Amino acid sequence: LISVGNGTASRESEKIIADMIKEENLPVSYVIVNEAGASVYSASKLATEEFPKFDVGQRSAVSIARRIQDPLAELVKIEPKAIGVGQYQHDMNQKKLEEALNAVVEDCVNKVGVDLNTASAALLGYISGISKTVATNVVKYREENGKFNSRKDLLKVPKLGPKAFTQCAGFLRINDGKELERTLSDLAQLKTTVLSTAIVPVGITQFRKEKLKRADVKCAKETIEIASKFKRVVCSDEFFLLADEPIPPAKYYGNFSQLDDGVGALRMFYDDFKKLKLPKQVSKPYKIIFACSYAAKDMLGKIAPKLNKIKNLEVKICPVKSTYWGEDITVAGLITTDDLIRTLKDEICDMVVIPSVMLRPYSEDFLDGKNLDYVKSQTKKDFFVQQNIYSLKEVVDFIHTI
Repeated sequence: LISVGNGTASRESEKIIADMIKEENLPVSYVIVNEAGASVYSASKLATEEFPKFDVGQRSAVSIARRIQDPLAELVKIEPKAIGVGQYQHDMNQKKLEEALNAVVEDCVNKVGVDLNTASAALLGYISGISKTVATNVVKYREENGKFNSRKDLLKVPKLGPKAFTQCAGFLRINDGKELERTLSDLAQLKTTVLSTAIVPVGITQFRKEKLKRADVKCAKETIEIASKFKRVVCSDEFFLLADEPIPPAKYYGNFSQLDDGVGALRMFYDDFKKLKLPKQVSKPYKIIFACSYAAKDMLGKIAPKLNKIKNLEVKICPVKSTYWGEDITVAGLITTDDLIRTLKDEICDMVVIPSVMLRPYSEDFLDGKNLDYVKSQTKKDFFVQQNIYSLKEVVDFIHTI
Protein backbone atom coordinates (compact mmCIF):
# COMPACT_ATOMS: atom_id res chain seq x y z
CA LEU A 1 0.00 0.00 0.00
CA ILE A 2 1.43 3.38 -1.05
CA SER A 3 0.56 6.44 1.03
CA VAL A 4 0.51 9.66 -1.03
CA GLY A 5 0.45 13.06 0.69
CA ASN A 6 -2.23 15.51 -0.46
CA GLY A 7 0.17 18.45 -0.72
CA THR A 8 2.07 19.93 -3.67
CA ALA A 9 2.01 17.78 -6.83
CA SER A 10 -0.27 15.24 -5.14
CA ARG A 11 -2.38 14.60 -8.24
CA GLU A 12 0.66 14.38 -10.48
CA SER A 13 2.20 11.83 -8.11
CA GLU A 14 -1.06 9.91 -8.03
CA LYS A 15 -1.12 9.69 -11.83
CA ILE A 16 2.47 8.42 -12.00
CA ILE A 17 1.78 5.77 -9.37
CA ALA A 18 -1.55 4.70 -10.90
CA ASP A 19 0.03 4.39 -14.37
CA MET A 20 2.98 2.41 -13.01
CA ILE A 21 0.70 -0.02 -11.15
CA LYS A 22 -1.40 -0.53 -14.27
CA GLU A 23 1.53 -0.91 -16.69
CA GLU A 24 3.48 -3.32 -14.47
CA ASN A 25 0.37 -5.10 -13.18
CA LEU A 26 1.69 -4.68 -9.62
CA PRO A 27 -0.11 -6.10 -6.54
CA VAL A 28 -0.14 -2.59 -5.05
CA SER A 29 -2.78 -0.02 -4.05
CA TYR A 30 -2.45 3.63 -3.01
CA VAL A 31 -4.27 6.05 -0.69
CA ILE A 32 -4.29 9.87 -0.60
CA VAL A 33 -3.47 11.02 2.96
CA ASN A 34 -3.71 14.43 4.64
CA GLU A 35 -0.08 15.47 5.12
CA ALA A 36 -0.69 18.54 7.30
CA GLY A 37 2.17 18.98 9.74
CA ALA A 38 4.43 16.32 8.22
CA SER A 39 7.17 18.84 7.45
CA VAL A 40 6.94 20.24 10.99
CA TYR A 41 7.32 16.75 12.45
CA SER A 42 10.25 15.89 10.17
CA ALA A 43 12.31 18.80 11.56
CA SER A 44 11.34 18.21 15.18
CA LYS A 45 13.55 16.88 17.97
CA LEU A 46 11.25 13.85 18.36
CA ALA A 47 11.63 12.88 14.69
CA THR A 48 15.40 13.23 14.95
CA GLU A 49 15.41 10.92 17.97
CA GLU A 50 13.17 8.37 16.22
CA PHE A 51 15.07 8.38 12.93
CA PRO A 52 18.57 9.79 13.47
CA LYS A 53 19.87 8.44 10.14
CA PHE A 54 16.98 9.82 8.02
CA ASP A 55 16.87 13.23 6.36
CA VAL A 56 13.79 15.48 6.70
CA GLY A 57 12.25 14.15 3.47
CA GLN A 58 12.45 10.55 4.65
CA ARG A 59 10.99 11.47 8.05
CA SER A 60 8.06 13.20 6.33
CA ALA A 61 7.48 10.08 4.24
CA VAL A 62 7.40 7.92 7.38
CA SER A 63 4.90 10.27 9.01
CA ILE A 64 2.59 10.19 5.97
CA ALA A 65 2.74 6.38 5.83
CA ARG A 66 2.10 5.93 9.55
CA ARG A 67 -1.05 8.04 9.34
CA ILE A 68 -2.77 5.10 7.67
CA GLN A 69 -1.60 2.64 10.32
CA ASP A 70 -2.43 4.62 13.49
CA PRO A 71 -3.56 8.22 12.81
CA LEU A 72 -4.02 9.30 16.44
CA ALA A 73 -0.66 7.96 17.61
CA GLU A 74 1.08 9.78 14.75
CA LEU A 75 -0.75 13.11 14.83
CA VAL A 76 -0.14 13.66 18.56
CA LYS A 77 3.57 14.04 17.71
CA ILE A 78 2.79 17.30 15.90
CA GLU A 79 1.89 20.65 17.43
CA PRO A 80 -1.91 21.03 17.02
CA LYS A 81 -1.54 24.44 15.37
CA ALA A 82 0.54 22.83 12.61
CA ILE A 83 -2.18 20.49 11.37
CA GLY A 84 -4.48 23.01 9.74
CA VAL A 85 -6.55 25.15 12.14
CA GLY A 86 -6.98 28.15 9.84
CA GLN A 87 -4.86 31.04 8.57
CA TYR A 88 -6.14 33.47 11.24
CA GLN A 89 -4.52 31.54 14.08
CA HIS A 90 -1.61 34.03 14.00
CA ASP A 91 -3.98 36.87 14.93
CA MET A 92 -4.87 35.17 18.21
CA ASN A 93 -3.10 35.14 21.55
CA GLN A 94 -0.61 32.33 20.91
CA LYS A 95 -0.47 31.14 24.51
CA LYS A 96 -4.26 30.84 24.79
CA LEU A 97 -4.46 29.20 21.36
CA GLU A 98 -1.86 26.62 22.32
CA GLU A 99 -3.65 25.88 25.59
CA ALA A 100 -7.00 25.48 23.83
CA LEU A 101 -5.62 23.23 21.08
CA ASN A 102 -3.71 21.07 23.53
CA ALA A 103 -6.87 20.71 25.61
CA VAL A 104 -8.75 19.42 22.56
CA VAL A 105 -6.02 16.85 21.84
CA GLU A 106 -5.97 15.79 25.50
CA ASP A 107 -9.75 15.35 25.50
CA CYS A 108 -9.53 13.24 22.34
CA VAL A 109 -6.71 10.98 23.59
CA ASN A 110 -8.24 10.52 27.04
CA LYS A 111 -11.69 9.81 25.62
CA VAL A 112 -10.28 7.07 23.38
CA GLY A 113 -7.78 5.86 26.00
CA VAL A 114 -4.51 4.13 25.19
CA ASP A 115 -3.09 0.65 25.63
CA LEU A 116 -0.48 0.87 28.38
CA ASN A 117 1.59 -1.89 26.80
CA THR A 118 1.82 -0.42 23.30
CA ALA A 119 1.47 3.39 23.49
CA SER A 120 4.42 5.58 22.52
CA ALA A 121 5.85 8.27 24.81
CA ALA A 122 4.32 10.98 22.61
CA LEU A 123 0.85 9.46 23.00
CA LEU A 124 1.23 8.80 26.74
CA GLY A 125 2.26 12.43 27.23
CA TYR A 126 -1.31 13.56 26.54
CA ILE A 127 -2.82 11.31 29.20
CA SER A 128 -4.05 13.21 32.26
CA GLY A 129 -1.44 13.26 35.01
CA ILE A 130 1.46 12.11 32.82
CA SER A 131 4.16 14.61 31.85
CA LYS A 132 6.53 14.11 28.94
CA THR A 133 9.27 13.00 31.34
CA VAL A 134 7.02 10.46 33.03
CA ALA A 135 5.79 9.23 29.63
CA THR A 136 9.39 8.53 28.64
CA ASN A 137 9.93 6.74 31.96
CA VAL A 138 6.86 4.55 31.36
CA VAL A 139 8.17 3.41 27.98
CA LYS A 140 11.67 2.84 29.41
CA TYR A 141 10.25 0.78 32.30
CA ARG A 142 8.20 -1.30 29.81
CA GLU A 143 11.27 -1.98 27.67
CA GLU A 144 13.36 -3.04 30.65
CA ASN A 145 10.77 -5.05 32.61
CA GLY A 146 8.33 -6.30 30.00
CA LYS A 147 4.60 -5.58 29.74
CA PHE A 148 2.53 -4.14 32.57
CA ASN A 149 0.36 -6.84 34.16
CA SER A 150 -1.58 -4.39 36.30
CA ARG A 151 -2.11 -0.64 36.47
CA LYS A 152 -0.63 -0.80 39.98
CA ASP A 153 2.73 -1.54 38.34
CA LEU A 154 2.72 2.12 37.23
CA LEU A 155 3.64 3.07 40.79
CA LYS A 156 7.03 1.44 40.15
CA VAL A 157 7.77 3.92 37.35
CA PRO A 158 10.17 6.70 38.40
CA LYS A 159 8.47 10.06 39.11
CA LEU A 160 4.96 8.59 38.80
CA GLY A 161 3.55 8.98 42.30
CA PRO A 162 0.12 8.31 43.85
CA LYS A 163 -1.36 11.64 42.72
CA ALA A 164 -0.34 11.14 39.07
CA PHE A 165 -1.53 7.53 39.27
CA THR A 166 -4.97 8.66 40.45
CA GLN A 167 -5.26 10.99 37.45
CA CYS A 168 -3.95 8.68 34.71
CA ALA A 169 -5.00 5.13 35.67
CA GLY A 170 -8.55 5.44 34.32
CA PHE A 171 -7.33 6.28 30.82
CA LEU A 172 -4.79 3.48 30.46
CA ARG A 173 -5.99 0.08 29.30
CA ILE A 174 -4.74 -3.41 30.19
CA ASN A 175 -6.96 -6.27 29.14
CA ASP A 176 -5.25 -9.49 30.21
CA GLY A 177 -5.69 -12.07 32.98
CA LYS A 178 -6.52 -10.57 36.37
CA GLU A 179 -7.06 -7.14 34.85
CA LEU A 180 -9.65 -8.58 32.46
CA GLU A 181 -11.42 -10.22 35.40
CA ARG A 182 -11.42 -6.95 37.33
CA THR A 183 -12.77 -5.06 34.31
CA LEU A 184 -15.62 -7.55 33.88
CA SER A 185 -16.35 -7.32 37.60
CA ASP A 186 -16.61 -3.52 37.32
CA LEU A 187 -18.92 -3.81 34.31
CA ALA A 188 -21.11 -6.28 36.18
CA GLN A 189 -21.78 -3.59 38.80
CA LEU A 190 -23.41 -1.43 36.12
CA LYS A 191 -26.14 -4.07 35.71
CA THR A 192 -28.82 -2.80 33.27
CA THR A 193 -26.54 -0.06 31.90
CA VAL A 194 -24.35 -2.66 30.17
CA LEU A 195 -26.60 -5.17 28.42
CA SER A 196 -23.84 -7.52 27.24
CA THR A 197 -20.06 -7.68 26.90
CA ALA A 198 -18.10 -9.45 24.16
CA ILE A 199 -14.45 -10.49 24.40
CA VAL A 200 -12.77 -10.55 20.98
CA PRO A 201 -9.08 -11.20 20.15
CA VAL A 202 -7.28 -8.30 18.50
CA GLY A 203 -6.08 -8.66 14.90
CA ILE A 204 -2.38 -7.79 14.59
CA THR A 205 -1.06 -6.70 11.19
CA GLN A 206 2.53 -7.12 10.10
CA PHE A 207 2.82 -3.31 9.98
CA ARG A 208 2.57 -2.91 13.76
CA LYS A 209 5.98 -1.96 15.07
CA GLU A 210 5.31 -2.76 18.74
CA LYS A 211 5.42 -6.43 19.65
CA LEU A 212 2.05 -7.80 20.72
CA LYS A 213 1.39 -11.39 21.63
CA ARG A 214 -1.32 -13.05 19.60
CA ALA A 215 -3.99 -15.02 21.46
CA ASP A 216 -2.93 -18.66 21.74
CA VAL A 217 -4.46 -21.86 23.16
CA LYS A 218 -3.53 -20.99 26.76
CA CYS A 219 -4.88 -17.45 26.42
CA ALA A 220 -8.11 -18.72 24.81
CA LYS A 221 -8.77 -21.27 27.56
CA GLU A 222 -8.04 -18.69 30.27
CA THR A 223 -10.31 -16.11 28.66
CA ILE A 224 -13.21 -18.55 28.28
CA GLU A 225 -12.82 -19.58 31.93
CA ILE A 226 -12.80 -15.95 33.13
CA ALA A 227 -15.84 -15.05 31.01
CA SER A 228 -17.78 -18.03 32.40
CA LYS A 229 -17.74 -16.42 35.86
CA PHE A 230 -19.93 -13.52 34.72
CA LYS A 231 -23.45 -13.16 33.38
CA ARG A 232 -24.01 -11.59 29.93
CA VAL A 233 -20.31 -11.94 29.05
CA VAL A 234 -19.58 -13.96 25.90
CA CYS A 235 -16.41 -14.90 24.03
CA SER A 236 -16.03 -14.66 20.27
CA ASP A 237 -15.96 -17.80 18.14
CA GLU A 238 -12.19 -17.50 17.63
CA PHE A 239 -11.53 -18.24 21.30
CA PHE A 240 -13.47 -21.52 21.17
CA LEU A 241 -11.72 -22.56 17.96
CA LEU A 242 -8.30 -21.71 19.42
CA ALA A 243 -9.05 -23.61 22.62
CA ASP A 244 -10.39 -26.57 20.60
CA GLU A 245 -13.61 -26.43 22.58
CA PRO A 246 -17.13 -27.01 21.21
CA ILE A 247 -19.15 -24.00 20.09
CA PRO A 248 -21.72 -23.24 22.84
CA PRO A 249 -25.48 -23.74 22.28
CA ALA A 250 -27.66 -20.85 21.12
CA LYS A 251 -28.78 -19.95 24.67
CA TYR A 252 -25.18 -18.94 25.49
CA TYR A 253 -25.49 -16.03 23.05
CA GLY A 254 -28.88 -14.78 24.25
CA ASN A 255 -30.38 -12.66 21.48
CA PHE A 256 -27.09 -12.71 19.49
CA SER A 257 -26.62 -8.98 20.15
CA GLN A 258 -22.85 -9.21 19.54
CA LEU A 259 -23.16 -11.02 16.19
CA ASP A 260 -21.42 -8.23 14.25
CA ASP A 261 -18.31 -8.79 16.40
CA GLY A 262 -18.12 -12.46 15.41
CA VAL A 263 -19.82 -13.69 18.56
CA GLY A 264 -22.25 -16.52 17.82
CA ALA A 265 -21.81 -16.58 14.05
CA LEU A 266 -20.73 -20.23 14.04
CA ARG A 267 -23.65 -21.37 16.19
CA MET A 268 -26.16 -19.48 14.03
CA PHE A 269 -24.54 -20.88 10.87
CA TYR A 270 -24.58 -24.49 12.09
CA ASP A 271 -28.16 -24.33 13.40
CA ASP A 272 -29.40 -22.76 10.18
CA PHE A 273 -27.63 -25.38 8.02
CA LYS A 274 -29.41 -28.19 9.89
CA LYS A 275 -32.75 -26.77 8.69
CA LEU A 276 -31.79 -26.71 5.00
CA LYS A 277 -32.98 -29.46 2.67
CA LEU A 278 -30.14 -30.61 0.42
CA PRO A 279 -30.75 -32.20 -3.00
CA LYS A 280 -29.67 -35.81 -3.47
CA GLN A 281 -27.93 -34.96 -6.72
CA VAL A 282 -27.34 -32.29 -9.36
CA SER A 283 -27.91 -32.79 -13.07
CA LYS A 284 -24.26 -32.55 -14.14
CA PRO A 285 -20.73 -32.70 -12.66
CA TYR A 286 -20.19 -29.40 -10.92
CA LYS A 287 -17.44 -28.01 -8.66
CA ILE A 288 -17.89 -25.16 -6.19
CA ILE A 289 -15.04 -23.45 -4.36
CA PHE A 290 -15.66 -21.47 -1.18
CA ALA A 291 -13.03 -18.72 -1.09
CA CYS A 292 -13.09 -17.68 2.55
CA SER A 293 -11.09 -16.22 5.40
CA TYR A 294 -9.06 -18.43 7.70
CA ALA A 295 -11.52 -17.53 10.46
CA ALA A 296 -14.33 -19.22 8.43
CA LYS A 297 -12.24 -22.21 7.28
CA ASP A 298 -13.22 -24.52 10.14
CA MET A 299 -16.88 -23.53 9.96
CA LEU A 300 -17.15 -24.33 6.24
CA GLY A 301 -14.91 -27.37 6.67
CA LYS A 302 -17.53 -29.01 8.88
CA ILE A 303 -20.38 -28.64 6.36
CA ALA A 304 -18.34 -29.40 3.21
CA PRO A 305 -18.48 -33.21 3.71
CA LYS A 306 -22.28 -33.06 3.78
CA LEU A 307 -22.38 -31.04 0.56
CA ASN A 308 -19.94 -33.47 -1.05
CA LYS A 309 -22.45 -36.27 -0.47
CA ILE A 310 -24.64 -34.69 -3.15
CA LYS A 311 -24.12 -36.77 -6.31
CA ASN A 312 -22.16 -34.99 -9.08
CA LEU A 313 -21.27 -32.10 -6.75
CA GLU A 314 -17.76 -31.37 -5.51
CA VAL A 315 -17.11 -28.71 -2.88
CA LYS A 316 -13.68 -27.41 -1.87
CA ILE A 317 -12.75 -24.89 0.83
CA CYS A 318 -9.96 -22.47 -0.15
CA PRO A 319 -8.97 -20.11 2.69
CA VAL A 320 -7.27 -16.94 1.49
CA LYS A 321 -3.92 -16.21 3.13
CA SER A 322 -3.37 -12.51 3.81
CA THR A 323 0.10 -11.75 2.51
CA TYR A 324 -0.60 -8.01 2.57
CA TRP A 325 -1.80 -7.51 6.18
CA GLY A 326 0.01 -10.55 7.57
CA GLU A 327 -1.01 -14.08 8.54
CA ASP A 328 -2.54 -12.98 11.84
CA ILE A 329 -5.32 -11.15 9.98
CA THR A 330 -7.92 -13.84 9.36
CA VAL A 331 -11.16 -11.98 8.56
CA ALA A 332 -12.84 -11.78 5.15
CA GLY A 333 -13.36 -8.01 5.25
CA LEU A 334 -9.61 -7.36 4.93
CA ILE A 335 -8.89 -9.73 2.03
CA THR A 336 -7.32 -7.96 -0.95
CA THR A 337 -7.88 -8.82 -4.60
CA ASP A 338 -4.26 -9.86 -5.10
CA ASP A 339 -4.46 -12.40 -2.28
CA LEU A 340 -7.77 -13.70 -3.62
CA ILE A 341 -6.42 -14.02 -7.17
CA ARG A 342 -3.28 -15.73 -5.90
CA THR A 343 -5.39 -18.30 -4.06
CA LEU A 344 -7.65 -19.08 -7.02
CA LYS A 345 -5.38 -18.80 -10.05
CA ASP A 346 -4.45 -22.51 -10.21
CA GLU A 347 -7.84 -23.84 -9.12
CA ILE A 348 -10.32 -25.40 -11.53
CA CYS A 349 -14.03 -25.01 -10.76
CA ASP A 350 -17.42 -23.97 -12.13
CA MET A 351 -18.24 -21.40 -9.44
CA VAL A 352 -16.48 -19.50 -6.66
CA VAL A 353 -18.53 -18.49 -3.61
CA ILE A 354 -17.37 -15.46 -1.60
CA PRO A 355 -19.06 -13.76 1.39
CA SER A 356 -20.52 -10.29 0.91
CA VAL A 357 -18.29 -8.89 3.68
CA MET A 358 -15.33 -9.40 1.37
CA LEU A 359 -16.73 -6.44 -0.61
CA ARG A 360 -17.48 -2.90 0.42
CA PRO A 361 -21.11 -2.30 1.48
CA TYR A 362 -23.56 -1.96 -1.41
CA SER A 363 -20.88 -2.34 -4.06
CA GLU A 364 -18.69 -4.88 -5.86
CA ASP A 365 -15.48 -3.15 -4.79
CA PHE A 366 -12.89 -4.81 -2.58
CA LEU A 367 -10.98 -3.07 0.20
CA ASP A 368 -8.11 -2.17 -2.14
CA GLY A 369 -10.42 -0.38 -4.61
CA LYS A 370 -10.43 -3.06 -7.31
CA ASN A 371 -13.75 -4.63 -8.19
CA LEU A 372 -15.23 -8.07 -8.73
CA ASP A 373 -15.06 -7.76 -12.53
CA TYR A 374 -11.30 -7.31 -12.23
CA VAL A 375 -10.99 -10.52 -10.19
CA LYS A 376 -13.19 -12.37 -12.68
CA SER A 377 -10.99 -11.25 -15.57
CA GLN A 378 -7.81 -12.26 -13.76
CA THR A 379 -9.04 -15.68 -12.59
CA LYS A 380 -11.34 -16.50 -15.54
CA LYS A 381 -13.94 -17.73 -13.06
CA ASP A 382 -17.59 -17.07 -12.23
CA PHE A 383 -18.46 -15.77 -8.77
CA PHE A 384 -21.45 -16.11 -6.46
CA VAL A 385 -21.66 -13.49 -3.69
CA GLN A 386 -23.27 -14.93 -0.55
CA GLN A 387 -25.23 -11.99 0.88
CA ASN A 388 -26.20 -13.53 4.23
CA ILE A 389 -22.95 -14.67 5.83
CA TYR A 390 -24.80 -16.46 8.64
CA SER A 391 -26.69 -18.83 6.34
CA LEU A 392 -25.99 -21.06 3.34
CA LYS A 393 -29.61 -20.93 2.14
CA GLU A 394 -28.74 -18.84 -0.93
CA VAL A 395 -25.99 -21.28 -1.91
CA VAL A 396 -28.18 -24.34 -1.34
CA ASP A 397 -30.96 -22.72 -3.40
CA PHE A 398 -28.41 -22.22 -6.18
CA ILE A 399 -27.29 -25.86 -5.95
CA HIS A 400 -30.92 -26.92 -6.46
CA THR A 401 -30.84 -25.14 -9.87
CA ILE A 402 -27.76 -26.99 -11.19
